[in-house]
Amino acid sequence: MATWLGHSTVVFTIPCSPSSAYNFITDPHFTPRASFIPNIGPLRYRSVFDDHPGLDTLGSKVDAVLISHDHFDHLDFGSLKILEKSKTKPIHYYVPAGTKSIMLSNLDVKPCDITELSWWETAKFPPSSKPCQAQPPARVTVTCAPAQHWCSRTPFDRNLRLWCSWSMTNFLNKSFFYAGDSGMPDEFPLFEMIGDRLGPFEISAIPIGAYKPRWFMQSQHIDPSEAVDVHRSIGSKLSLAVHWGTFPLADEAWREPLDELDVRCKELGISRENEFVTLAHGASIEAPEIEEHKEEEEDDFA
Repeated sequence: MATWLGHSTVVFTIPCSPSSAYNFITDPHFTPRASFIPNIGPLRYRSVFDDHPGLDTLGSKVDAVLISHDHFDHLDFGSLKILEKSKTKPIHYYVPAGTKSIMLSNLDVKPCDITELSWWETAKFPPSSKPCQAQPPARVTVTCAPAQHWCSRTPFDRNLRLWCSWSMTNFLNKSFFYAGDSGMPDEFPLFEMIGDRLGPFEISAIPIGAYKPRWFMQSQHIDPSEAVDVHRSIGSKLSLAVHWGTFPLADEAWREPLDELDVRCKELGISRENEFVTLAHGASIEAPEIEEHKEEEEDDFA
């Protein structure tokens, strides 16, 4: 199951046995602005607490966090502190290379609760080593995959840290994908390679927004048409549109990504109801193939 909490924040509920599941959350962002200055920068269309009244207890339901890169709309320490404040057990963080040091500088967590990976490196969840506490056997393989993007949190640290996408594979050999932010390479078959090495995917979270003007955004953000191409290239059975409808980050109108997604899916005969979906904040989608392995009751993130 995947639950969209706005922008690029998705909770993947991944079965780890026939009767239990882990909750992985991607790039948590709940604060009002995506900016390094508290009262300046892109402001949410509406308060996230209006959509998620149980947000203050979300940390108690989260097992692991995936960070794709250091931009302020993806790595938000205010949001991570919300999770940490409400957690009832340690939360493990997976971050791209170079990011662990700023995590430790801005968040009160133990070094052993952060795993830093480069492209194509893998790790287990729960971690196989036990420096912090006893852990059950690993059930999910986490893979740091490539993306075409960039990093910076100040004018002086451009590309000192890595950016990435993420794959998660469970005990049933079912895989899930989070694309992070990425442009579409002109010639290199980036997403075909990801699909060949890590796919096919039961559920994928793919960005469709912040893509105009194309002369500026094309190298770093795919547009809705390219998002459908990514869906096909990685072998995604069910894709969820993210990175839209939350912050005004680029020149396209609020609904424009949906309209362009409709056009491209219709051209290719892809169902908008069953293959590439958009959700309201707090809504969920389910991968039918693993329905029987779920717990009978699951946490409600809405």
